[in-house]
Amino acid sequence: MVSLRCSVRIPSAPTASPHIVPPPCPQAGLARCQREAEEVVELMRQNVARALEREGHLEQLQSRAQDLRQAVGPHQRWQLVALGLGLLLLFILGLALALAMAQSSPGTVTSTVSTPQGGTQHPPRTAGMPEGTP
Repeated sequence: MVSLRCSVRIPSAPTASPHIVPPPCPQAGLARCQREAEEVVELMRQNVARALEREGHLEQLQSRAQDLRQAVGPHQRWQLVALGLGLLLLFILGLALALAMAQSSPGTVTSTVSTPQGGTQHPPRTAGMPEGTP
């Protein structure tokens, strides 16, 4: 940031009286202040030009974003519909599988085990065990 400081140095010259100061040259200080003011004006012009350029870029980006939103809209809707149909199909298949399993087994598990036709057989005894222990 440029600050405007127009300071005029008054050269000290040896004088007979301490209260009398020679008059400063006002043209030198005025010229320096004018140069500083022109520099500030030029910086301000550059800043305004940059701001306008950025505003143009921002409008272009907003326009592109809007175009992308409009282009993606139907595609995204189609994806959501496809996802919903897929989940519905999975739910129906899971329900059908659960119903099929429930009808095949009515709550109790029944199984048949074939036994040999000679009657009931007991497992063989283990060596070293007394005969009366199971």
